[in-house]
Amino acid sequence: MVRTDNIYNGFLYNISNERGKTKGFLAGSLHHVADKKFKISKNLKNAFKQSKTLAVECDIVKHQEALTRKVRMMDSQVLLKMAITLSKMKVFEGIDQKFHKKAIKKGMPIKELEKIDEHMNAVTNLISHMQGGSENTPEVFKTLNQAYKKGEKKVLMKVIEEGMSELAKEKFLFGRNRNMASKIDALLNKDSMPFVVVGAAHLFGKDQGLVALLRNQGWKVTRIK
Repeated sequence: MVRTDNIYNGFLYNISNERGKTKGFLAGSLHHVADKKFKISKNLKNAFKQSKTLAVECDIVKHQEALTRKVRMMDSQVLLKMAITLSKMKVFEGIDQKFHKKAIKKGMPIKELEKIDEHMNAVTNLISHMQGGSENTPEVFKTLNQAYKKGEKKVLMKVIEEGMSELAKEKFLFGRNRNMASKIDALLNKDSMPFVVVGAAHLFGKDQGLVALLRNQGWKVTRIK
């Protein structure tokens, strides 16, 4: 029997101009997943095939050495707590990393939406922020994975609302979203047909999620299910 419980449907949006012409795609990712043998949905695969450019938060392959140095500079207690938390979980490379490898193999241009320092500062600060509730992280991770597999936006939003204060959302999501939205807008206007893949939490938010921000810039952003 063919497995279907390991297919990650996720969150995918078509981005078109005022004439209805597709100019790119926006995909929400899980940076890490709970299933080693996960499969990407047909919709995600098809959108990627139609694209000419991959746009990611940060090119982690290109900046591997810098990322390693940054992690080594993190507070030892934070790293220890993170290691203990991860030891309780089965964590494998996520959706964005899968597409990153496909883009490299295909020779597709890869564009970054954040500078390496901006990205790493956000990541390390977020890790430190999350340590206060680290005992709940495995359960939250499980909930996020199930929500992503099924494409359940409400469940994902609930996790974000319960796990972050308004200040934290502005710092780790919304502020970054505004910067990324301007760069996505530039890619769309260059006719580079980008496949934009970012953490799924960046997509949503009444006024400050990437979906809302791109719509405010005049793009038609429609979910593909």
